[in-house]
Amino acid sequence: MAEFSAAEPFSYLKISGFAELAETALAPSPTQFVQDIDPELRPFFETMYARPEMTNLVWLNMFRITSTRVGREKHFFPFLMYLPLEHPLISEMCDGFKQIADRHRLKNEFGFVTPVDSGKRGIFEYDYYLDQNDTDEISRMQQAVVEAGDLIEEYSARTGTIRWLKYLLYQGYCRKENLLYA
Repeated sequence: MAEFSAAEPFSYLKISGFAELAETALAPSPTQFVQDIDPELRPFFETMYARPEMTNLVWLNMFRITSTRVGREKHFFPFLMYLPLEHPLISEMCDGFKQIADRHRLKNEFGFVTPVDSGKRGIFEYDYYLDQNDTDEISRMQQAVVEAGDLIEEYSARTGTIRWLKYLLYQGYCRKENLLYA
C-alpha cells in the first residue's frame, strides 16, 4: 500500500510484484493454481482447472463463482464501499472495523481493495464472521454491524469521499466482477 501514488493514475502498475501477478492472472496455468493444494488432490484439481470455462470470466460470472475464502469457516458479513486509494484512510477504516469487531469478540479481517477509476478510487471490503447457529454471536454481530455502519456514515460525512455500497447497489456496478468488462 505504501507504494501507491495518489498523484499518479495507475500507480499500482509499478508496485513490485504486480507484473508477475498480472501475468499469472492473464495466462493462468492449472499447475500454478494447484501449488498450494494437498499433493494427493492436485491431479483432480489440475484436470478441473484445465477446463476452458475455468479461465473464462464471463462463464464464471454467469454462474457466480465465488472465492474459496468465502464461508470457509463461518458465515460472513461484508462491508463494501468506494473510497479513494489513500493508504492512511484505508488503514483508518481497517483499524476502525477491527476495533469494533474485537470489542464484540467477532472474527474479522480485511477483505480486498480493487482499484477503479484509473486507480484514483477503489472498492474496499472488510469482513465480519459469525456462527449463524449461535444466538449470542448473532446478537454481538447485530450490535457490531450497527456500529460499523455508523463508522462508515461518519467517515462518509467527514470526508465526502466514501460511498457505502448499500447506497450505490444497482446504480451502475452491481458486482465487482463487472469491472472486468469495463
